Amino acid sequence: MIQAPIIVAMVLMKSYYLIKGLNTSKLIHDNVMNSLLNASYTKFYNTILIGRLMNRLSKDIYNIDLLFPNEIQNLTYQLTSLLLPLFACFLYLNIAALPLLILFFIILIYLTVIYYRCLREITRIEAVSKSPVFSFFQQIVRGVTYVRSCLPIEKVVALQQKNVDIDLGNQLNLYGFQYWYQSFAGSITNFFQALLFIICFLFPGKTQKMTNLVLQQMQTVSNLLLNSSISYGNLQMYFISFERCLHLAKQLPLYVSKLLETISLIYSLIYIIPQMTNTLIKTQQSKFFQQNKSPYLY
Repeated sequence: MIQAPIIVAMVLMKSYYLIKGLNTSKLIHDNVMNSLLNASYTKFYNTILIGRLMNRLSKDIYNIDLLFPNEIQNLTYQLTSLLLPLFACFLYLNIAALPLLILFFIILIYLTVIYYRCLREITRIEAVSKSPVFSFFQQIVRGVTYVRSCLPIEKVVALQQKNVDIDLGNQLNLYGFQYWYQSFAGSITNFFQALLFIICFLFPGKTQKMTNLVLQQMQTVSNLLLNSSISYGNLQMYFISFERCLHLAKQLPLYVSKLLETISLIYSLIYIIPQMTNTLIKTQQSKFFQQNKSPYLY
């Protein structure tokens, strides 16, 4: 009976995130599918590689539907768990350790901001590099007879291996950058905890139990801060999936309109240039006849 309120609160929180996640996924799916179903086959699908659509409708939609709500829930749990230990540390921590605590927060925030900026760009590059792999399979399936009869197999295999190597290299760069941040930030956290232990040992508080309690709470705070920054970095990655899907849903009519404008301009140029050429030829002929008047010309 004592844990009943906690269980009810957890059920309500999970239900809330479930409903919000379903509504978000439904909104994204409706916008993307309506745009794709209303797009013209000749004006859009014949001018864009299917691999781009397959990439956005597979990995990006998967990130939005499954990973994004779970990461939001984890981040909320970590932030709520961080409030009480952080308040206790600021309340009972020795004054001599406050400059060290402020310096630790400044270094961690500076490192995290740089990490987020680089992570967004690396995620964009990694997301784009998957499209040629899907496009290559789509082209092979549609033109398998032409590929078997007219193209060298070695060239086809080498091109596919190149696309796969680029994609795998970008994935390794992304995961390696994430592990680098986790290791570097974890090392800074451990160094901060060691210095804090030394300061609390040299300048103990009122009681030994209070000092041990503050050290334990600071260890919890540093670990929760690191996990929260990693969770928010994962959200930054999933925001790229939102960006790509919303760009596909909103920019599809704009893309078609720009394509129509370009095609109309090309057709107008194709129609105008022969007329200008004929007019120029007739003008040059008339000038030639006027300059070379002779009875033998008639």
